[in-house]
Amino acid sequence: GALYQAVKDNPTGIPGTSPDFDMVTIAGPTGPAGPTGRGLDKVEAFVLGKPYAARDMVFNNGALYQAVKDNPTGIPGTSPDFEMVTIAGPTGPAGPQGPAGEPGAEGPTGPAGPQGLAGEPGAEGPTGPAGPQGPAGATGAEGPTGPAGPQGPAGAPGAEGPTGPTGPTGPAGPTGRGLDKVEAFVLGKPYAARDMVFNNGALYQAVKDNPTGIPGTSPDFEMVTIAGPTGPVGSQGPAGEPGAEGPTGPTGPTGPAGPQGPAGAPGAEGPTGPAGPSGVAREVNLVSTGQGGVQLLESEKDVEINGIMLKVGTAISYSNAAKSFVLSKEGYYEIFYKVMCSCDPNGELPGYAAVSLMLNGERAVGAYAVTNFVNKEERKLLVGHAFIPVTSEPAYISLKTGSLGKAKYFDVNMRIRKID
Repeated sequence: GALYQAVKDNPTGIPGTSPDFDMVTIAGPTGPAGPTGRGLDKVEAFVLGKPYAARDMVFNNGALYQAVKDNPTGIPGTSPDFEMVTIAGPTGPAGPQGPAGEPGAEGPTGPAGPQGLAGEPGAEGPTGPAGPQGPAGATGAEGPTGPAGPQGPAGAPGAEGPTGPTGPTGPAGPTGRGLDKVEAFVLGKPYAARDMVFNNGALYQAVKDNPTGIPGTSPDFEMVTIAGPTGPVGSQGPAGEPGAEGPTGPTGPTGPAGPQGPAGAPGAEGPTGPAGPSGVAREVNLVSTGQGGVQLLESEKDVEINGIMLKVGTAISYSNAAKSFVLSKEGYYEIFYKVMCSCDPNGELPGYAAVSLMLNGERAVGAYAVTNFVNKEERKLLVGHAFIPVTSEPAYISLKTGSLGKAKYFDVNMRIRKID
């Protein structure tokens, strides 16, 4: 947990017990555990205008997002108030037909359709034979109406009446298990019905208590998703943080440069370790700086350090007016600095030289480095390391000198990293 530097070539022993190693830094305390993440059983489709709380999770356009603040604005995928958690994979094959649900209650009978068209009249019956011609008598009374002809064919069906109202919705099925309960399949381990496991790159669900066999071959497990193809290799990430520099020994005479030796053969690659769990994506905030010029300063003067070599994120910036770094977001910051110093060759021999880390114009707790001088030819290294909590922004970070008389300060380096 600590950082050591070898003080000689081919050191022996173990860092921490051997005098051949100097301790540079010790490990800081472990930060508090973050809050428990929300399970996917709370995920819902995004609705524009609906209020969400920080860390609520929503689906939008096939991807999963998490709100990073209360009452976020905008649309996931374009608004900085939402962070993408996963992007949708290819659609898996259709699952087997589930069992039929219980029939809903029968709806009321719709109103009767309109009356159909009247059928065509039937054919007229045959005429009877003519009777003999009688004498013309008086006109008799009108005879009775003959019998009705046969029924004509049925008319075409009338138009269908409107559909009756939908019956009531049946009861909701049981809530499914979220992906936060998924684990790798272990042969012989008892599982309950609807437990979810990973096996051979696919996700399965137990269909009964105490299933037997192996997911993918046993009917006691149903496939939920199948692994998609491996995505392309991502682009090269940013360079890692530079390691802490150990104390510089006294400068010896410069020897002649030796010839460049041949490069050694690369060692065998070690086995790949198991993949760790996926973490929640966080914004990286890091600044690494350097100032190579010599600064001849009296005590209680600001050390200039504005040569930014690496900057990632938006939480850390430099103010030329204040000669300070500005921490613009609340949280915890780790700060490491190192400064070379020596005497003023044209001045008095100072008894000591020091550099303090300043927070809002006050000396930060534990961030003070001091050294003594015996002669004017000495070059000393000042190193400081601190953890700074920022509870109200902005906060201003700077370096200030301390000495008896003037001293030269050079090779100034500082690294600031937001750690939460």
